[in-house]
Amino acid sequence: MQLFCLALHPLLTKLHYQLQQTNGSVIAYADDVYLLGTPSEVQEAYQALSTVSPNIGLSINPTKCQVLALDTQTMQMATQMCQTLSLPSPADAINILGSAVGTQAGELRIIQQIDETELFERISQVYDLQCRLLLIRQCIVSKFQHYGRTLPPDVSSNLLQSLDSKTRMAMADILGEEELSDQTWLETTLPISHGGLGIRELHTQAQTDYYASASFAMLRWRNILPDNHPLISSIINNEIRSADCLTKALSTCHQLKLNLLQTVIRPTNTDAAAPEEHLPAIKNIDLPKDVRSLMTSTTPCPIKLQHYLSSLHARCGFRSLWNSINPQSEHRIMILSKTTGTPMIPLAIIPTEPGLVFSNIETRFILRHLMSLSLEETIGLPSRHIRCSCSSPFSTKQEHCSGIHLFNCKSQGAFVVRHTAIMNVVASAFKSVNLTPTLEKPVQTAPNIGAKNNRLSLKRYDIYAQSADSNGKMLCLDVSVTSHVTQEYLANAKIKPLVNASNTVTAKINKYSKHIHRETEAFVPLVAETSGVLHKHYFKLYNHLGTRVNGEPPLQASWAATTFAAYWMQRTSAVLWRETARSLQRIANESNRRHGDDPDGAIGLINPVIEESEAE
Repeated sequence: MQLFCLALHPLLTKLHYQLQQTNGSVIAYADDVYLLGTPSEVQEAYQALSTVSPNIGLSINPTKCQVLALDTQTMQMATQMCQTLSLPSPADAINILGSAVGTQAGELRIIQQIDETELFERISQVYDLQCRLLLIRQCIVSKFQHYGRTLPPDVSSNLLQSLDSKTRMAMADILGEEELSDQTWLETTLPISHGGLGIRELHTQAQTDYYASASFAMLRWRNILPDNHPLISSIINNEIRSADCLTKALSTCHQLKLNLLQTVIRPTNTDAAAPEEHLPAIKNIDLPKDVRSLMTSTTPCPIKLQHYLSSLHARCGFRSLWNSINPQSEHRIMILSKTTGTPMIPLAIIPTEPGLVFSNIETRFILRHLMSLSLEETIGLPSRHIRCSCSSPFSTKQEHCSGIHLFNCKSQGAFVVRHTAIMNVVASAFKSVNLTPTLEKPVQTAPNIGAKNNRLSLKRYDIYAQSADSNGKMLCLDVSVTSHVTQEYLANAKIKPLVNASNTVTAKINKYSKHIHRETEAFVPLVAETSGVLHKHYFKLYNHLGTRVNGEPPLQASWAATTFAAYWMQRTSAVLWRETARSLQRIANESNRRHGDDPDGAIGLINPVIEESEAE
């Protein structure tokens, strides 16, 4: 490609100087060459290009040429030029690098021909939901984003709304919903850093996307073209459609920035939550007062403008979501948990190995849990509430198998199996750097006596291993999984993230404090929540182990895991989510077996519907 461009460059430069005499130009992207000028000048430049290009082994294909004319007079002259040069007839809009360029009517005509229905139909035929979600996030939505960046909003509006609607239906299918509520769709379209699924809503960000792209282009041309060039003066004086679109887009950006300042979520006496404290900070970027200021004042740094405007939009969207949720709802616990970042790790996973692959049920469980949607149907529970497998008709404990109880229930080995699976992953991380851990190492030599004069089980370290530094202390690790809706801390968890994990860390430190030999040992509690939260000790541990391999991920890691710590955080998060889903499935299956077909086992089932044939 470099040699191709070097060979073509002298010819293009010569043509550019020729057209520049009357404010024309040559713009080229590799083999895509555009001649700008009056029809007579373009005809002369085209003939020169056709004559000289064979000298460097190139030739023009007239059938692939496009001629753009933006007014009636130019259209008549361009038609004569096309007949002389045997080129296709001129049009008032053409496709340039995948986007329509021309008059508003011409651009609308081209845009109306775009129909991505077939693409979404093919996506719906992908059986694997994890793969389908990756395709939507990484390919489809990003593929459509250039429409918002390159087309004026007055042209792209209907197209982007249609694409958003199709994307919304595709996500509803993945989540197992007939359609997504506005609240769920809003949460879905938030970036992963703000607790969403990273599905960009194109229509709502069309103005900011267009401004970020168009202003960058205008600044570039302003610094290249002379001050008296018609393009520069027409933009400054707001004489052309592009200037008007840029002005409206800039106004939207100013309003978005104003909304950010006016809608800050602050703690109050009745609601002490401050969720924004845990979100990424937004670095301020000054916006020009108007388009004239943009084109005449000192050139601002536009490199991070798109990210900045997207961050403003995301923060305002997060606030709208937070304010729409009942303060007493457990949904707030999940939102606060997601601000810590670790529950969102599965969304970054590329399933390149068995340990990172989720089944369809597990994928849907993860997404619905992140969105705080009901889980009963996903894990196989009936529509009516039945007694949990931990209850029996003869006991006083009557728990129904739904809601908060599902995450607190310890039957069917829910916590034990998950604990063991996570412990094995952590042990594998040690082994990957040639350290041999000891599992279930006893701490006590004699058991304690309980309140009922019973002998308690011996305290054990789940993992006991040498640190990555050969001169360091021995690492004493305790792996724990706690419910994110523990009744004891339920109220506090609705106003502060990591409440359950932090309390568990404190409890574990107090439990083992008397047994730690601080001169030679270091105790590290590794705590996870059923919300998907991994305590910061996990990252610190994996970062520490990674020093033995210079932080490099294993050979089998995908491009989504760029470091040793990132890879093992993905492995740990995948196991946490997978075993949480499976534990709830086991509880649901056993509850169905015991009480699913027993009418007396139903809780809250009043006046069941009877079919007419049965009633007769």
